[in-house]
This record gives sequence, structure tokens and C-alpha cells, in this order.
Amino acid sequence: MKSDFVGRFVDAYRIELASWVESMRTGQPIGASAWDGHRANVAAFAAVDSLHGAGRVLVREEPRPSLYG
Repeated sequence: MKSDFVGRFVDAYRIELASWVESMRTGQPIGASAWDGHRANVAAFAAVDSLHGAGRVLVREEPRPSLYG
């Protein structure tokens, strides 16, 4: 077994990838969406601003554009 994190999580990665492949076969996507990624970035930038002295930073809700389905 590898001593790095890849070796510890190899089964989890394999299961996750197999689930994604199956979701593409069935046309039912699973997991995080592009919108989820966008919102995670917004939150991360707010966290960095807070860390650099902005104090509490509000992460505002924003309507999901139709682009994201």
C-alpha cells in the first residue's frame, strides 16, 4: 500500500469514478454541479478576505442562472 494519500483512498476514488460513469450511462448526473463549484469559490474568496482582515464577510445568496440548469 502506498504511504501517500492516494494509496489510502484508492478504493474511494475507484468507487466514485464508477458511480460517475454509471450516472453518465443512465443520464442521471450525480455529485456536485458547476453551480456548487461556483458557490464554493465565492465562499472561499470570502474566507480569504476575512482572513486578511475583513472580519466577518457575508456570503450572499444569488439566484442560480438558467445556464446551470
